[in-house]
Amino acid sequence: MKIGVISSYACVRTANNYGALLQYYALQEYLKDRGHDVFWIRSILLQSRFRIFLRHLKNYKNLRLIYGFYRCHKSFIDFQKKFLKVTSREYKGNDDLLVDCPPADFYITGSDQVWGATLKENYLCFVKDSSRKIAYAASFGRDYLEESHANIVMPWISEFKAVSVREISGVHICEKFLGRRVVHLLDPTLLIDASHYPTSNSCNNESLLYCYFLNVTNTNGIRIEEIRNLAKNLEISLKIASCQYSEIFFKREELVMPTPEQWLQNYRDAKYIVTNTFHGTVFAIIFRKPFVTILQTGESSSQNGRMISLLSMLGLKDRILTDLPLEETISKPIDWKRVEKDLSQYRKKTDNFFNTLGI
Repeated sequence: MKIGVISSYACVRTANNYGALLQYYALQEYLKDRGHDVFWIRSILLQSRFRIFLRHLKNYKNLRLIYGFYRCHKSFIDFQKKFLKVTSREYKGNDDLLVDCPPADFYITGSDQVWGATLKENYLCFVKDSSRKIAYAASFGRDYLEESHANIVMPWISEFKAVSVREISGVHICEKFLGRRVVHLLDPTLLIDASHYPTSNSCNNESLLYCYFLNVTNTNGIRIEEIRNLAKNLEISLKIASCQYSEIFFKREELVMPTPEQWLQNYRDAKYIVTNTFHGTVFAIIFRKPFVTILQTGESSSQNGRMISLLSMLGLKDRILTDLPLEETISKPIDWKRVEKDLSQYRKKTDNFFNTLGI
């Protein structure tokens, strides 16, 4: 069958968001393995590239970082051309899709934060036949939903043939406002193993403490000096991948802006992982690395629910950094056999979800 997917293409077009890119790649590969023809619907936000450039210029105020961003961004486009099947054109939102909807047997919205706003295309409003609408591991991007938001989106969600969400909070939101039990399923990145991801072929012989950070407003929140001391004490290299304007907080010699394949390679080769992001945590689990997850603070603390939900699902909440020393937390052993058993059960739930739909 032919399946069109709406997810976070706009985030990839305007920012170097590794999670947004790889969650679609994983869902594509999973559905391809089930025998389907899958494509990404390239739905964009109405922003000019010149305006995007001005935003980067304002935030970076550093030509080296601007150059690094655009060189990295080109690698995202190259990854898309090499590994992803996408629509031939970019659609300017729901109205454009209504006029020229790409044909498919089923349409999927998800995963990632597709339901964090009220963009009608993310609720598949352009699809007139509700029997073809599916939500896979969709996320509201928060632990609660304002009633005003719910009043807009719940009538749209009620039309779906099947609904699954990524966080347990999403289950509670749908029960409260929709009056309907929905399924709690894995982020698609966890549906395929590390060997299925296209890592770089280059060889990294150095021991590595690898970090991936988003939404950094000051380095105290991520305990950067403790991270640097840990790398020094362990006599290993420190590399920090960061994006969306968090780059300005790190030293030139420790900052990297890798291609998607290099980003994956760094996960593969790292000795330890420290991150404050959901997908940063996910890939530490995928590549079976000792890791620590740092919860975000301030306005971006709403991002924490998805990380806590994931780590709770897999019995890994002790990987969240508390007031204990970083080295003590990251050196705690992980029972990967138990984690693999839990992942296997959740993957079966995904298989059953699609089996019941005949997909």
